[in-house]
Amino acid sequence: MLVGYPIRKTLHNSNLTGNTGYAVRYVGGYDDGVVDFASNWWGSTDPAAIAPSIWDFDDDPALYPVQTAPILTAPEPAAGP
Repeated sequence: MLVGYPIRKTLHNSNLTGNTGYAVRYVGGYDDGVVDFASNWWGSTDPAAIAPSIWDFDDDPALYPVQTAPILTAPEPAAGP
């Protein structure tokens, strides 16, 4: 999912696994802010394992972070495959 300015996306209760490349690529924008992707299943509960699937502040300090916590502890059945 490509996320950026002017509309900051939020995504909750989804399964963000099985993606090629990044699950989230935050392109940001001037005077933008943190993107809320909390309460999703990333295939792991370990933030260090999730981080490589997100392009954000950790990859480009001109951007803001993508918030992942709290992280779902299992796939979200209502989200589908």
